Amino acid sequence: MEHRVLVIGDDEHKKEELSGLTAVFGMPSDNCNWSDLAVKRLKSFRYSAVVADISGGNLSPEDCVTLAKAAAPYTPIIVVASENDLDTERIVRQMGVFYYMVRPYHREEYIEALGDAVEFATGLRSKEVIASEILSSVGKDEWR
Repeated sequence: MEHRVLVIGDDEHKKEELSGLTAVFGMPSDNCNWSDLAVKRLKSFRYSAVVADISGGNLSPEDCVTLAKAAAPYTPIIVVASENDLDTERIVRQMGVFYYMVRPYHREEYIEALGDAVEFATGLRSKEVIASEILSSVGKDEWR
């Protein structure tokens, strides 16, 4: 199976940045805007992950996640936001996104989240195992 990532967003610069980091991971990506094209692409190809830039588009973050999950319900979604809004984070996490990250993020964070999403999509690791590994790697002092 060819692993491929779909990067969705309305800002061309941000999509190119995310696609470039995806290429560093060694995986090809397709880019599109939040439109009917995103739904068509999600339904026509089995992507290993979706990277959803929810910043500054015409759709609400909730609508972005709803659109992606409706078109590809079993594909892990990594949400990238420009602002840390706790209400938005809570809502999209409750909607079942795989990972939520806020700009500015570390390149390593993105690559690790993408790797975890691909391993989850291919059945190599469950979301629970990935979450457990993340929690065990974080020092208790960092959570205070």
